[in-house]
Amino acid sequence: AEGLFVYGVVFGAPSDPNAAKHDALATQLWPAARVAASLLEDAPPSTVVEIGCGLGLPSLAAARAGSAALATDRDGVALEFVQAAAEDQGLSLKTARFDVDDETAPLPSGELVVFCDVFVTNAVAASCATRVAEALRRGSRCLVVDARRSTRDAFLSALRAALPGRDC
Repeated sequence: AEGLFVYGVVFGAPSDPNAAKHDALATQLWPAARVAASLLEDAPPSTVVEIGCGLGLPSLAAARAGSAALATDRDGVALEFVQAAAEDQGLSLKTARFDVDDETAPLPSGELVVFCDVFVTNAVAASCATRVAEALRRGSRCLVVDARRSTRDAFLSALRAALPGRDC
């Protein structure tokens, strides 16, 4: 049927040594992703980088709106989902492995960097704050959409420390 996209993925059994290592949180559609996608679907075209994309709904919306989108995640299975969705929908979208916690990895560049419901632990929230500060210092804009989980305070505290004198 027109407009219907069905995705099926088979993973190896846990006893399979070749089974994909996968974080189940990365392949769930979180409510904040819907909010971010709705904000991006009407945004003027730009270069968009989504950090911790999971299923990549915001990246897909950005690509559909004409932006050059890069969906990043540390989970390869999530990136396979995003790439399959983009191909099935005829969208041009790139994916790349990126771990927000890896301080040796440079933050991918984009005019807009999106962090959507990625504060899964206080440590990850603090790493995201460091990356937001990095993006802002280089002239990118940032869109942060979170679900007001307990880790939000760790993000805001780290962001204030990384951007002294700015209203956060």
